[in-house]
Amino acid sequence: MVHLLLIAALVVAQSAPVRDFSGTWSFDEARSTQTLPGGRKVIAKLLGDEVTIRQSPSEMQLSIRIGEAHVDAVYALDGSASLNQSSEGSGRPDVTVMSRAAWEDGKLVIRSTSTTEALGRPVTTETRRVFWIDSDGSLILDRSGTPASEVPTSRSVYHRAR
Repeated sequence: MVHLLLIAALVVAQSAPVRDFSGTWSFDEARSTQTLPGGRKVIAKLLGDEVTIRQSPSEMQLSIRIGEAHVDAVYALDGSASLNQSSEGSGRPDVTVMSRAAWEDGKLVIRSTSTTEALGRPVTTETRRVFWIDSDGSLILDRSGTPASEVPTSRSVYHRAR
């Protein structure tokens, strides 16, 4: 009986989210980088100037502030598809982004696919974004994807604002 309880406890612990990212987070410019093709590094604000995250066991909602603009996104945390809109700016239509989120080794991994128009032809991008909290309590977001010209490898760091 004790073995069954121990096994049940392990299964529950492994299936439960390891981290709750809820809160308001501010961009930490000094710790954030983006590597462009050719090796040039620039500052990467992957979640804007400030992001407010609300997380439940079933979903994570992001409210991103980029200057005066706001972007909202919602991700199901059970691996099912989430559809969000991404603004392309410059009068271009928004792009639908299909994402799937899953917990891997205590980090939230969101894999996304979208198709945009570049130089008059459709370009499909695939991204992998990894959310985690480091030892000093900072929210880290690592991003990689293809094609590299559209999705440079990036890291954004955020500290808890309130």
